[in-house]
Amino acid sequence: MSTQARTALAPEIELPVAAAQAETVDAARVRLWRNRNFNLFWASQTSDAFGDAAAAIIIPLLVLNATGSVAQMGFVTATTGITGLVATLLSGIVTDRVNRRKLMINCDIGRTVCYLLIPLSWWLWGPSLWIIYVVAILSAYLTATFVVAYNTIVPNIVAQNQIHEANGHLQTTAALAYIAGPIIAGFASSLLNPTMAVIVVAASYVVSAILMVLVKVGKSSADRSKESGETKASPFQEFMAGIRFLLNHRVLRAVTMLLIVFFFVSAATVNLAIFRLKDDLQQSDKVIGTVFGIASCGSILGGILAATLRRRWGFGPSFLGSMMLQGIAIICIGLAPSVAVMTVLATLFTFGLTVRYISTMTLRQEVTPDHLLGRVTSALLTLVLVLTPIGVALATVLAERLGTRTVLICTGAISVGVAIIGFFTSAQTRRPVSDDTLA
Repeated sequence: MSTQARTALAPEIELPVAAAQAETVDAARVRLWRNRNFNLFWASQTSDAFGDAAAAIIIPLLVLNATGSVAQMGFVTATTGITGLVATLLSGIVTDRVNRRKLMINCDIGRTVCYLLIPLSWWLWGPSLWIIYVVAILSAYLTATFVVAYNTIVPNIVAQNQIHEANGHLQTTAALAYIAGPIIAGFASSLLNPTMAVIVVAASYVVSAILMVLVKVGKSSADRSKESGETKASPFQEFMAGIRFLLNHRVLRAVTMLLIVFFFVSAATVNLAIFRLKDDLQQSDKVIGTVFGIASCGSILGGILAATLRRRWGFGPSFLGSMMLQGIAIICIGLAPSVAVMTVLATLFTFGLTVRYISTMTLRQEVTPDHLLGRVTSALLTLVLVLTPIGVALATVLAERLGTRTVLICTGAISVGVAIIGFFTSAQTRRPVSDDTLA
């Protein structure tokens, strides 16, 4: 790597290690709780997560209300999934070019307008499937863009030594929102109807946008580059800059490779667990919903403990340990003899998932220069998720032939193996640093 490239990828300010260590955890936590901008941002993201969770229930209900077809519900879900992947691929470039706070506000406003189109069109023309597709596609694109921007803005709001703590707070309340969202959406849909319940989703995005307007965010590299009149490279060159940094940083590269395999193998876990509850254990939809609702408590606990685990064990053990816990939980879900045992195992799975997610997100935010963070986030999500649909299809086909129990056990065993291999790679590093790149 050339000297010029090294300079471009290096962090703008390097704090002495002794000074960084002198910051106590308790002092950092006090400052975070007193950080008005972070608290406003935290409330905004909780409202946004509530809207996403409610939409995940209401949109399928709308499809069934309009068509009565389960197949159409699947087509809408597949369409939004593809749209989200395309948006993730492109949004990193946009996020690094524009003001991230304004981008998130515009995404919230755009989704509000999209969802309000549904009751308006129902009132004018009656139930129509095409408007659901339009809203689903547009909102999926805006949501994916919002998520990438959200993954990059935290370092512009809190101090470097507060990032992990902040991400833990954000994920804890997001998990609560994903419990409350479907419940309130279900009540709103039954008391009114799915069409009018969409207003609940739109309202949550309005609240999120209003709170984000009040947040003051430190200038990102994109803002500084815009002010200085810096010339931008082509979109392809900018995207490849994110790819290069991701693959040149030895810890990020190892983490990315492990996650690609892990997601490919384990992506169908939730579908297989649902099928096992439904078919093998002969449970009702109500019981299945209760199991996954209780399992969300694992995400709450993971959000609370993630920063503590990172401080005590370091990045590598936290990341790989949570991945191993997920693999063990998958094996045991395949062997579980009862609903009660399945519930406990599903809770362990979501706990591991949340700790792993917070660990990887914080790693990117800590070691990636601000001007590349959007593209690095986009590159990682794209590489990790691009094979996921193939993994889901393969696992479900094998489950039909070999049985869900067998596939879950094999899936979990491979996942544990991936985590073990990780301990022999750079992913086991306890304290990754910003300039940990190859020459």
